[in-house]
Amino acid sequence: MQKSGDDTLKDTRYLWLKGTVPDEQQPAFSELLEMKLKTAKAWMYKETFVEFWAQADIREGKDLLRGLVSQRNAHPARQGQEGLPGPSKAI
Repeated sequence: MQKSGDDTLKDTRYLWLKGTVPDEQQPAFSELLEMKLKTAKAWMYKETFVEFWAQADIREGKDLLRGLVSQRNAHPARQGQEGLPGPSKAI
């Protein structure tokens, strides 16, 4: 992005890497998340798997993944497309 003169992500590296975003930086971080950047998508995946690894047992992990796949398949952008394989096949 910087090559094209877009400084949107300049000085934001540690916001993406930290486990928490300081209160004073929350508004700016929220704006970045709303911009639909690939960086934001990767951050959301990272945060999802932080939650996944915190599950108490394999059943809870499977339930979490099933819910994520259901949400993904129900997303309006995926209407009319073949869905992802069900978690029972993938897990």
